[in-house]
Amino acid sequence: MNAAERVKKVDHYYVSINAVIQPIQVREKNRTLRRQGELMTSLFSLLSACPKAGLMEEDDLYKQL
Repeated sequence: MNAAERVKKVDHYYVSINAVIQPIQVREKNRTLRRQGELMTSLFSLLSACPKAGLMEEDDLYKQL
């Protein structure tokens, strides 16, 4: 096997490996972004309940955000 054939074979392996790894990376990134969104929603819900409970003035709430 000459050098060009080896390079072609290695390139094929990289393409094959990336075809498997890339969807996993995208899925993990989406999962992370979804978790961050859920945390932000929970945090906002908690902060917006503070003025109602008398724990924080409404103006202070907007300064926190």
